[in-house]
Order: sequence, then C-alpha cells, then structure tokens
Amino acid sequence: SPPPGGDSSPPPPRRNSASARAGVYLDARCLSNGVHYLISGWVKLDANHACYSGSSCPRIRLRWKNAEGVKNWLTLASDITLGSAPGDWIQVTGHEVFDAPVEDLEAGSEFFLYVEVTGEEDYAVDDVRIFLPELRPPPHWAVRDESGGFLGIVTDPAGAFDGDKYMKVYGRDGDNADYAFQVVENASACLEAGVEYLVSVHVKLPVGARCYALDDDCPHMQLRTKRVGADSVSRWLSEVDGPEGTDGEWNVLWTLTAFTPEELAADEYFRIEVRVGGSEDYYLDKAEILTAPTPVHPDDLCLDLVRNGGFDWHVGAFAPWYIGGDEKIIAAGGVDGGAYLHNFNRASTGHGPGQHVDVGCVQAGAEYTVAASVMIGAEHSCIVDGSACPRIGLRFKVGGVDKYRSSTLDGATAGLWNAFELKVMFTAEEAAATELYVWVEGGDATQAVGFDAISFTRDALGKNALIVDSAAADGCWQAGDEVVITPSDTRSYHAERKTVTEVTDLGDGTARVTVDSNLEWSHEGSGLWHAEVMLLTRKIKVHGTEAAASPRVAGHFWVKHTAATQTIEGVELHTMGQQGTLGRYPMHLHMCQEMEGTVISALSIHDTFQRCIVIHGTDNATVQSNVAFNTMGHCFFLEDGYEEHTRFLNNIGAQTLNTPASGVISGETDGAASTFWISNPNNVWIGNVAAGSESSGYWFELRDSVRGPSAMLPKAMHYFGEGKRLDPEHHYMGVFQDNRAHSNNGNGLQTYPSRGYNPHYGWANFERFTTFRNRRAGLRFHISDHCRAIDLIAADNRLGVDDDRNTDIEILNASIIGVSDAFRGQAHGVCPDTPTIGIELHAQRSDGERRGTVMDKIAFSGFDPLECAGSAALSIDEEPQPFWDPRHVTSGLTFDAKSRRAYFPLYDQGDVSERYTITDANKQVAIQDRDGSLIGVPGYLVSNNPDIVDSASCALHSYADNLFSNLYTCPGACYRARTLAIPPLATAWPGMSQPQLEISWTDGAGVGKKFLLEGTSSSINDNRNQDGRRHDYYVVLPSAFDVAARFVTAGGQTHTPLFVNTPRAVSRGYADPDPTCVGEFASFSLEVEDRSPCGEMLSNGDVETGTDDFWWVMGMYDGGLSVVDSASAPSGGKILKADGAARTSSWHGAAQYVPGDRMRVGEAYTWSMWIRVPSLGGGATDRVYMNLKLSSVEESSQYVSLKTVDMDTGGWQQLSVDFEWTAAMGAAQSVLMYMSSIDSGRDVHYDAWSVKMAGPCADCTVDAECDDANACTGIETCGLGYCHSGTALTCDDGAWCNGLETCDPDVGCMAGEDPICEGNTPFCNEEADACECAVDADCDTGLFCAPEECVSGVCTAVAHACEGLAATPLCKEETDACVSACAVDGVCDLPYETAESCPEDCTTVQPTCGNGLCEPWGDEPETCKTCPDDCDSAGVDCEEDQPEFTCGNGVAEYGETCFNCPADVAAVEEASVALCNDGTDNDCDGLADGADPDCQGHVHLSLAREGEEVEAGQVQGLSEDTASPAGGAQSQSAGSNKSGSDATSALIAVCALLASLVAIAGLVAVRRAVRYRRSARREAEYKLGVISNELMYDVHNLKPGPGKAQTASDIEQGLGLGAGSERRRSV
Repeated sequence: SPPPGGDSSPPPPRRNSASARAGVYLDARCLSNGVHYLISGWVKLDANHACYSGSSCPRIRLRWKNAEGVKNWLTLASDITLGSAPGDWIQVTGHEVFDAPVEDLEAGSEFFLYVEVTGEEDYAVDDVRIFLPELRPPPHWAVRDESGGFLGIVTDPAGAFDGDKYMKVYGRDGDNADYAFQVVENASACLEAGVEYLVSVHVKLPVGARCYALDDDCPHMQLRTKRVGADSVSRWLSEVDGPEGTDGEWNVLWTLTAFTPEELAADEYFRIEVRVGGSEDYYLDKAEILTAPTPVHPDDLCLDLVRNGGFDWHVGAFAPWYIGGDEKIIAAGGVDGGAYLHNFNRASTGHGPGQHVDVGCVQAGAEYTVAASVMIGAEHSCIVDGSACPRIGLRFKVGGVDKYRSSTLDGATAGLWNAFELKVMFTAEEAAATELYVWVEGGDATQAVGFDAISFTRDALGKNALIVDSAAADGCWQAGDEVVITPSDTRSYHAERKTVTEVTDLGDGTARVTVDSNLEWSHEGSGLWHAEVMLLTRKIKVHGTEAAASPRVAGHFWVKHTAATQTIEGVELHTMGQQGTLGRYPMHLHMCQEMEGTVISALSIHDTFQRCIVIHGTDNATVQSNVAFNTMGHCFFLEDGYEEHTRFLNNIGAQTLNTPASGVISGETDGAASTFWISNPNNVWIGNVAAGSESSGYWFELRDSVRGPSAMLPKAMHYFGEGKRLDPEHHYMGVFQDNRAHSNNGNGLQTYPSRGYNPHYGWANFERFTTFRNRRAGLRFHISDHCRAIDLIAADNRLGVDDDRNTDIEILNASIIGVSDAFRGQAHGVCPDTPTIGIELHAQRSDGERRGTVMDKIAFSGFDPLECAGSAALSIDEEPQPFWDPRHVTSGLTFDAKSRRAYFPLYDQGDVSERYTITDANKQVAIQDRDGSLIGVPGYLVSNNPDIVDSASCALHSYADNLFSNLYTCPGACYRARTLAIPPLATAWPGMSQPQLEISWTDGAGVGKKFLLEGTSSSINDNRNQDGRRHDYYVVLPSAFDVAARFVTAGGQTHTPLFVNTPRAVSRGYADPDPTCVGEFASFSLEVEDRSPCGEMLSNGDVETGTDDFWWVMGMYDGGLSVVDSASAPSGGKILKADGAARTSSWHGAAQYVPGDRMRVGEAYTWSMWIRVPSLGGGATDRVYMNLKLSSVEESSQYVSLKTVDMDTGGWQQLSVDFEWTAAMGAAQSVLMYMSSIDSGRDVHYDAWSVKMAGPCADCTVDAECDDANACTGIETCGLGYCHSGTALTCDDGAWCNGLETCDPDVGCMAGEDPICEGNTPFCNEEADACECAVDADCDTGLFCAPEECVSGVCTAVAHACEGLAATPLCKEETDACVSACAVDGVCDLPYETAESCPEDCTTVQPTCGNGLCEPWGDEPETCKTCPDDCDSAGVDCEEDQPEFTCGNGVAEYGETCFNCPADVAAVEEASVALCNDGTDNDCDGLADGADPDCQGHVHLSLAREGEEVEAGQVQGLSEDTASPAGGAQSQSAGSNKSGSDATSALIAVCALLASLVAIAGLVAVRRAVRYRRSARREAEYKLGVISNELMYDVHNLKPGPGKAQTASDIEQGLGLGAGSERRRSV
C-alpha cells in the first residue's frame, strides 16, 4: 500500500475477536542475537477507538514458535504518534536488541511479526518493517536502553581522538538511563585488588552542550558491579568539569583507582559506564583500563610528591594531571628532550596542569621545593609587558578552608624552557591539611603554553638551629637558656619558645644556636624582613608562684614617689602582675615625676598577667634593650598622658595577648592589647620592635587632657602657663625613628580612636618606620592631622597605609609593597585570601579647613591583581562618609610593571536611585596627580561617575582594567569642592522631608549634567535645635565650569532654607601652590524662592502649634526647651519654657533664625516678645539683653546687642526694640535672635516672638513705582508688592590702555581716560594692553652715566661708555662724565676713589668730619665716637648711649670694626665666622655679607619645611601666646597680627637675652635687629626648648625639656649659630 494517506478504500468488515491480528512471517535466518533492530509500522483506527483517549493503543510484537511448538512473545514497539484528528494514520515505533534462545533461531522455527490492537474494532495497517540502524554498533559496547538510545561506529579519521573510528551514542530520549557501557570480561582474572589502575575514556559533546554552558549534565564515569541474586552496586570514578572542558572537542574522563576484592568478585557483571545527562548525542573514543606506572619514589620516603611530572607515561600521558583548556602530549622537545604537555585553547590565565598529591607525605617543619618549567611565545604578555606571567603554587584545605602559596615566573625568555620554583616549609597546621593540590598556571589566556619537569620535592627535614650574631651570643647564651624566635608571617602566635642545647661560634661573626626541637613555623626572612631572636633567661629572677597563674594574681615590682636615680638591669620577671587591679604591674615607675638618669634595661618579662613596663606620672627615664614575651594587656605603657621625655630604645615585645574581658581594668583598653601603648607623644622611640600583638603594635591612644592622679600635678595643669593644661592629643611629637612592627593581628601602628593625633605644634614625624606582615594596616592614621610618615617601608600588609578620615597627612619617600618576593607563596600571607592595598584613602565625616593627603616619592610594587584579585597601589575605602577632599595629591610615584595603580569601589550605575542620588563621597572621589607620575600627565583620578567628569577630556577605565580599575583619568583637570549647610527640616519645616540639593552643569563637550545630593547631619556649633544637627551637602566637581544649585523638595519644588552656611574650607578657597590647579568654579549660583518681605518674619513665635518647631537652642546641649500650657500666656494657652536645670550659662535659652532672604538692607524692623522669669520678684532682679548673632562665611561671629532691660518681677513683661537691617546683617550667612544675661539656673518663659517691618511694607503695584532714575543700578521691577533691584551695569571692559570706564547715573556707561605711561614704558600697547617702549629713543634719559635702551618693550639700563675706557673707567654722576678710578691728584674723590682703589689720594687725605662721609682711615679715623654725625648718616647705627671702646685690649667691643680695630676683632675666637646678613665684614677679609663666600647664616634657625623659603636674617618662631620679659603670657586677640608691637617687643626681649647668652659664651654679639615671620612658628618654638629650663620659663613660657646646665656648644647647636653646627635632633 502507499504511505499513510494514500488509501481511500472502505475499511474491511469488523473483526469478531480481539485475537484477530494482521502480521507477516519472517525468515529466521535474517535475525541475529545481540543486534539492535528498529521497528516501525502505521495503523489506522476507528474514530472512536480508546487510543485517542490515551489507552489501549496499538503495539508491534514478535511471536516465535520453536520445533517443539513452544511459543515466545517479545514486544518490539509501543511508542505512537497520534495524528491531527481521530481516524488518521498512527505511527508505532520502537527499537530492541534481539535476544532469543539460540535453539529457537534454528531452521524450522516460526517467526511472526504482527500489529496488535485491543478490542474488536476494525483497523488498517501499512508499512510494517524491522530493520538495522544506520550505524553499525561496536562490539563489546552496549547501550542501557530502558527508554531508547543507540550506539554506533563512526569512521572519521579527522574527527577521531585516536585512529580513524569512534563511537556515537544517539537517539536518546533525555533520560540519564540512556548511556553506553562495557562489561569487562574476566575482570577477576585480569585485575588485581589493591593495585592502582588508570581508567580513562575520551568524551566529546556537541557544540552548545549544557555541560560547558551551564556546568550541568556533564559526562561522568562510574563502575557498576553485580553479583548473581544481589542488587547492583555503583561507584563514581570521574567527571568532566564543565567550566574546564571545551564543547565540540575531546575531553578525557580519567581516574587512578584501585578495585576492591568485593568489586572483583562480581559474578554477573563488572562494567564501566559512561553517562551523560540530557538527550544530546555524545561520542566516545580510546577507553582503557591500564596498570598505573610505578611511583618514582618509595612511599616511606615521600621525596617527590608529584607523579608524571615529565608527562612521559606511555598511555593517558597527562594523568594524573587535571588540565584547564585543551591538551596534547608532544613526544619530543621537552626539558630533557622527551615528552611535554602542550596546553592550548586556554580560556583563563589560571589554565594549566594541576594534581592532587598525597597529604600523608607532608611533614611539619620540612623544607620543600615546588618547581616547573614553562615555554611561552614572544606574544605572551609576560614577554610583552611583564604581566600575567605563569605561576606555580599550592592549594591546601585546612579546616574546610582553602589556603594558597604561589610564586610567579620572573624574567622569562620566549621560545625556551624557563624554570622557576616555590620554596615552602609547612607549618603544623598545613601539614594536617585534608587536601593538597599542586598547580601551574600558564598566565596570558590568549597564548598556548608548554609545561614540563614539574616536581614537588622535599629538600630537608625540619630546622633546629639558628644563626645569630656571635657578639650577641658570645659568653651569654648557653645550653639550658630559653630563647624566643619571633614570627615572620602574619600570625602573632607563631612565635616559638625553645631551649638552647648548644652554642657554636662559626668564626665568621656568627654563631649557631641549636635548640631542643624543630621549629614548627617558618621564620624565613632576610634584610628588612628578618625575624628576631630573644633571650629570655637571666641570672636574676623575680617571679610569682605557679599557683598564681590560675587567678592571674602574682607579685608586682614598683618604684614610687621618688626622684632618686634607679638602675634596674638584667632581671628576669615572669608570672608577675595582678590582672584587673590598677597599679599592679611587673615593672612600674609610679608618680616619680622627674627621673633623669634612671635606666631600666635588659629585662626579660614573660608569661605575665598585666602589662610589662609601666611609666606613670614620671618623666625622663630610659627604657632600653628589654624583651617581653607572652604578656597580657598593653606592654610598654605610658599611663596617664602626663609622661614625657622617656627614651624607649631598642626594646622588643612579642606575643602580646589581649586581656580577657573579665580582667580588664574599668575604663582601660587592654582587651585590644598593643605592644607599645602611647598616651603622650612627647617621648622618644628609637629602634623598638613590636613583633606580634593580638591587636596592634604601636597605639597612640591620646586624650585631650591628662587623666588619673597625674592630672593634679602642676605640669599637667599649667604646662603652657597659668591654667593652660597639658593636652596630649595636640601635644608635641618627640622622636619616632627606626622602629619596626610585624606579625600583628591588627595594625602595625595606629592613631586611634576617634580623637586620633592632631599636634598643634608642628608636624608629628614618623621616620624610617618598617612595618610588614600585619593582618590589617602597616600604618593607620585615624582622624588625625599634621602626621607625616618619612622613609616608610611597608610590605605584605592587608593595607600598607590606612589613611582613615584625616587631614594634612604626608607620606614621603616611602616604599610600599603589596606582596614581597620574600613572602610570595609563603604560609599565612594576606594574598590570595584578601586583596592588598598600598594606600587606602577614606572619605571624611565633614569638610575641614586643612588640605588632604600628600603622597610624594613613593615606590609601589607587588600589587598584581592577577596574582591577588582586587589589589591596587591606591584605593578607596567603601565606608560611606559624606565628604571627599579633592586636595589629596600625588607626585613622584613609581610602580612595577605588574601593579595595578588604582582601584575604586563599584556601585550600581544602572540603579536610578544610586546613579542620580549621590549618597556618599565614594561617588565623588577626586585625587590629584600633580606631576603625571600616576596617570601619565598631570590631572586627576575620578570616581566612575559620569555626572562629575568632563566628558571632553576624561577617559573611563572598566573594572577589568589591570592598570586603573573602575575610574576615570582626567588629564589637565582641576577639582574643587563646595559645601552648603542648612537647618534640619525636622525643626524648621514640620512635616517636610529633608530636601535634596540639585546640581546642574554643562561640561566641556556640551553635555548637560544633573544629579541630586542627599544631605548629612552634622553639629552646628553652639546654635542647636533640639536634635542638635544641621544638614550638610557636599559636591565635588571640576573647576572652571558654571554650576547651578537649588534645594528641592520631594515634589521637585525649589526650597529656600532659613539659612545657608558655607563652611570655611570652601569659602576661603584652596591653599594649593600648584599653578596647574588653581581657581574656583567659574560660578556657583544657588536658586532661591522669591519671597515677600512683608508680614511676620518668624514662624511659630507664639508656639500655638503645640511644638517647638522653628525654635532653636543657645547652649543647653542636653535639651531644655519644652512647650507647656499656661493660662496666663499673652498669646493664648501655650508658652515656651527654657528649663533652668539645663541653663548652665546666662546666655542659654531659646532662639530663632531670621529669614535673611526676606529682610531688606536699610529697612527698620520691630522685634517684640513677651518674657517671664518666675524666680524674680521679692527683691530678686535680673537683666536681659536682646541680641543678634551674625555668622559670616568664615564662621567667625559678630554679636549685636539691641537692647538691655532690667527685670524685677516674676510676671510677664513685654520687650520691644526697633533696629535697622544693616549691610553687615544682609551679608551674614545667618542671623540668630536670642536673649542673654539671665542668671543661669533660672527658668525662662517665652511667648509671642515677632519680627515685622516697622513701616508700611507694600512698596509698589507696578514697575514704574520702583524706578530709582539711576541708569547704573539697572531696571527695577515690582513683584509680590515690593520692589526688586535691577542688575547693575558693568561698564569696565577690563582693558587697561583705554582707561577705566565708569557709570554716570544719568547717562550710563562713560568711556575712560587713557592712562599715562611714563618712565621706562612710555607708550600703551593696546594689543598687549600694557605700557611699553618701541625704540631706543623712547628710553633716552639725557644722562651720559645712566643710558637705557628698549629691550622687549621695556626700557632697560645698559653699560655706560666709560666702562670700556682704561684711563677713565668710572662715570661720575655729579658731572655726568668719565673719571679715573684714581686720579692721583691729592684729592680723595669719594665714593669713586677709596682707600682700597686709590691709596695714593685717599690714605694721605685726613678724614673731614661733617662732610657726610664716614671715613674710617687716616690718623684719626671717623667712628661713631669721633664723628657720629657723618657715620650715623652713612648707615652706621650710632646712638648717643653707645659705650666707649678701647682698641688694642683684645676685646671686640661695640663700635670696633675690621677698619678701625682689626686686632681686637680678629682676637675673638669666633671672629673668623663671617655672617651673611649683618652688613659687616666679620672676618676682616674685605668682603661682607653675600659677597663673602665664607659667610654663614645670621641668627637663622633652619626650621622651615622642605621647599619653603626662609628669609635671611629672620628667626622663625613664637607661639600664639608669646611671653613677656617677666615670664608672663601675653594673650593675643583673635585674628591679631602676631608681628605687631606686643609680639615684637616680646621677641626683642627674647633676642636680647639670647644675645647676652651668646656673648657670655664668647661669641660675637649680634647687633642687628632681628625680625621673625609666623610661617614655621610652631616648629621653631620647640627647637628653642633645647637652651635651658630656666631660660624657657623666663623667656618663652614653654617647657619642652627638663632643665640642666647647658654648655656653650649646646646653646650654639640649639640656635644654629656655630660654625659647621648641625641641626640638633629634637629629643
């Protein structure tokens, strides 16, 4: 019959039995056992047949009957495909592996293939067939076919993995049950239990397979065994890792496994199954079970842990390696000429070989080397630019967490084998790892890489010997002593205590110290990164009993209340201290005040319960060369903040433990212990080491006053004079040099907590600080200013420098390393667990008047983001803070090739709420690159925020950029900040949410920008409402653009606040010396509402709202305002009460801000109010002032008292005052109305406050009524009932040559008068807009001796003609003619002839007193004594009261010079020193001042900062409060000029005393008046403190140092006066 649809004949008669079937007999000779057959047929049913309802559908069956007549049935096909409608043809399909008894296939058997349909309905059949599939199935393999699937051989030499054929698994229905397998015949005979076998099969999936796209339905291999009569048992063998595989390519499934006896005893089957989920076809090739090669090392030695490191196994050559990307074994060309691994199609820099190794072989303390060789091409990035180089490393699982070690190939050569290695010593923790994996990464993902010679070998067993300086150990260290080796990683508890067994001098300056057991941790390090060795044992021991350890209460050692010199040296203190009890420490100097000469040295303090060495209320001790180990709480400790001038020299502390919470003294911070706890910075720390604290190494925890009993000592209360207390937070910095911090769990050094360190007397210098391998920051400055890190070295820290919300910080000449070569790959590094950051900058809580951070001459290295994800030299902390200071500046930076220079945190630009509402300063970051060393050219780094960048000049760098990540670089840009502060609406506008600040500007490409800023709360000085806050808005934008701003409500309407303050930082502009980044915004305009000046100015003045809305508080920081009911209230039932308990000052009380935008300058206003002070009356009186407080741009305030009223009654009294709104009030940013002078502690009641214009307010109805007939003021208009000023005319065009244009009120702009050019620029050049000359004739002076010529538009003096004449080289101005230098005419023609130039005329001429010339020669030389009129007029300071001098007495007296008495002047010891700036030839060589090459600075303290000029002849320094000659402080009013008369007179007193001291010391007294300038005042005043205690009290009222006798040399060095004197260290 034709195919379905081709039969139109009527159906046959109905069947009378369900057993009636249509079928065909088959020839048995065509059937074979074990062959997979396909079956298909077509059936047409009655339209009402049950099949269309889903049951009783047709099926195809095979029935056979053997020679004995026994029948068997096999259902071959039952799958149907229903047609589109009942009555259509239905296809029945299926497939089956034929498996009939052999005897049934003999000739004579009857095989009948038929279609079976239940019921008695008629049916038709067509095209019934049984046939072979398209592909021939392979032998030995089968498909588990519970629901479908075929297996066939594909012949394709190009597509096969090995040979020319492979297998295809197809026709699968999507069930994981359709998989290929092979039964391993004779498994028990061929395989041996316990022997390792390599089981492998190659699998290929089609392109787009789910495995590689979704890591789902990936191929896996498993073993399934079954014993007769038992259930099957399966075991997972291997799986393709989806992300590591490649679709459309061959990937290998392999495992190294040993079979168990139970598995090999399976007597039904032992089979290997290859499963793939889903319905996709898949392909198989080269499946093997092979005996694994014998390991290259005996198991008991574990000398090499890597297997097949040379890739030379004969089959499955890459096993047991896991390989990312595609791989191929190349038979020749490896390191030794043999095979190697070729890794290609690499999708990741991390692709390469990896292998699990036997963790049982790893030994703690043993040394290992992991090595490999790689071959890369010339296009590999490691060759091109040194980035993404191959790496070798280890991954080990400890406590369920992956840890890493790694090393990067350095200095590769293209086309050759490059060997590199990683040195490892396993810690005990790592040796206990549950998993160990060795890997080699190829780097650049675009390039193929060759791998060979991978090994993991043990070099040596654990270490038990130390090499130390023999000088340290000689004669002191001996067997039985205890030593401690400090950690060299990031774990403070990795310090190890050992016992010495032997000390051997090696004869080379070192000694070997052998200890009793192997070191458990690695202490590798050299140079800067070395670990330290501490000797604990001493011969003198002071210790508590063992029983004291349980309650942690033992003995304590203290010296108290004595100034007697103490020497405590070489003592071992252990099991000491009483935890939780104040004052009970192992070593304690208690309230001794002055202890100069006291030394605590060479102590060993260990296993103690409360601190180590405590200095309390004591100054000037020396703490030197002490060691501390395993101590609790802060170790080296300054207790009250009183302690100064103590020298901490070469001390070391390790394993400083946090005190348990139960043992911390109340109010103390020992629960976060630091090795050096510093409460006063004015001390000395040199050469100390903090080698492992559970918290920080050095902690500057400074308060603003001395605490404890020391607070009552005179020095603490009157440090800077009467009533001026010692303030550690703002105090001098002593000396901090050459200290180290490493292996601390927290920061190496920190200024913390919220107060930080803010010195008011110069900079706090942290010099040559080395900080490494700390788990947080190497150096953390927190909310500090004027702190400077000089010559810093930071390495292997989580953060090199944590610049946490500071101002005026400098990091100068530093080396900051993310991951050092010495620490790369070592245990317990910060990478790759966390990124490493060189300097992390923070946004700030508020703006400040100082600048940001200066980062100059810093070398960054080891911040490779490919080695340690997220790493960068510069980054931004993600903590949301509102203000970013764009004056952070970099210069002189260098970077290694692999380091990422900067990374800024991400934020979601797609989220509108994030994108257009800037809620924190991290979206407004701007960092200046002053010299181009950061971004290539001078400019800025800016947040990845297009709203704040100029799209014409800035370039965006994506998150994936390995140089700059997630930021803009903006060459040539200059950024500025603006801050606006308004009152919080919770008080000022009830029911309104806080407005947003809308910013609009257009960039250089014409792109308009608009975004919203959220406000942030901050304090508002002493003017507070009840929640005590204001709202600040900060914006950072490029300068030189026009910026428009407006406050908007939630509905988008413009909002005008009561006031808008601009804090001083922005209003004062930027003190930025960089000429490439100057200036403010071109304009910054704030849009406000146009509000009427009429009506009531104050809101809620009668408090009838029942709330204190719109009311503010003066003082009363604890609140104190409340609304109360009062039947006597003048305005109704409610009044405002200021509680007397909260009024602690007479000015405390209620206040209201005046809306300045509604007030008009020149108008009169009436302020009226009712007030009651209930406690008055009965003789009690008081006085009240009605005041205004005007706050200006600079936040300095003016106070205006409008009226004073005496009150003597406790009843209500109405007060009223008329006042004019002045220009000063109009210019103020805010005006506050308040009352004062009412005695503190009294309740005050307020009601009915009102401010209104005193006269009529409705000025106008039309514009004409507003015209003032003045053309210069613009056109006035009328609006809201009052006149609005016009825009004033700007007449001046800015050109100078056409004069200054002016405005006439009647006519408008008037032309200016041309300027008059005179002198050396006689004509005005309009093009240049300046006076110039044109030709030489313009410059003719008419004087022969003073000719001028026109040079570049300026008349310039040139040489006169006499200079070329030998006989008459001089030009005499009196005669305007040439004259001889020496006429030899018997006349001394001064000043053209002098005694030096013409002795023939001048030495024979006697001085003539009265000729106006001071002539110091002849028989009677003129001096101040012999001819004061001539000498005084000639510039010599001749005063009538000058003393007489006697020439020839060997004393250099006043008035003696090198001319009139050289013998006396030269006799003075220091006379050979020529001073540069005193106008005198001091050393009698005929040369004075700058003309003398031997001159030295004249009374010149070289204390200016680097780069800051110091004027010659100036002393720098006097404090804000200079001292009077009698020693009393002279206060200076705010804003006064310190160079005024008071300061000058004080300085003259200082200089007079200094001069007398110098004279006593035998120096030439300084005769010239000394001036000073203020620029470096704070630093200079400290330096003066080296003179003497007595001098400082008498002269300067300061006491930086203790008093002791000073030598002339001391004074000379302190003042910088002596010859060759060096700058004295400020100790």
